[in-house]
Amino acid sequence: MTSPKDEIPVALRPAPGRVGVGNNQPNVINIRCPYCRHNGSFGGFAGDRHHDITWQQHWGLVTEGKSPGPRSTAAQAGLRCCPNPKCDGLVFVIQSGGALLRSFPSETKEFDPAGIPEEVARCMSEAIECHAQGCYRAAALMVRRALEELCEDRGAKGATLEARIEALSASIVIPKGLIDGAHELRFLGNDAAHIVAKQYKNIGREETDLAIDVALTLLRATYQTVDLIARLKARKGSNPSPA
Repeated sequence: MTSPKDEIPVALRPAPGRVGVGNNQPNVINIRCPYCRHNGSFGGFAGDRHHDITWQQHWGLVTEGKSPGPRSTAAQAGLRCCPNPKCDGLVFVIQSGGALLRSFPSETKEFDPAGIPEEVARCMSEAIECHAQGCYRAAALMVRRALEELCEDRGAKGATLEARIEALSASIVIPKGLIDGAHELRFLGNDAAHIVAKQYKNIGREETDLAIDVALTLLRATYQTVDLIARLKARKGSNPSPA
């Protein structure tokens, strides 16, 4: 018989006596580089000294000192290199059953800060970094802060963020759906900051992933689309357009 204290929950834990290097050559993994931000196929290194570490990954509960149960998959970990010759950044990856579990530094969402005010871009970058590290409540809070900075930059006044978002719709030309999306970002940020706020059932990876996408769409519509159209117009010639 075993007591509950003899059972240990297993997550990223190698089985006793099963960690090794063996002949497991590093496979190629497609990720976005955390350094240069380019997508690429990250490979390992040639030679017998650069094999991945391998072990059996077990899920659920196993008894301490006993043989592992049948719920296991092959896991491996090792270094990969960015294929961009101007970068050559190193990333440590952990895989299980052929799927990528974690990478260090973490892969981040794509974000182009061109044309976005410094404070707004800084808040958005921090939200994306928090999301990549699994700090989802912190990511939701920083998305909300980016929204506040946007209202401040555009001169949207009001006693509350709700009022400032409504005022924002009068100072910039964007679809009403994005204003509704801004309110959803406010709700999510409130839930991340306050125990009593319960608009969202959970604040996890999917919720913050969608929130960041909505925020990035809002920032592109506010700042980058106008700049893009202005650059296109600047390419026009001096001849009048035909009717």
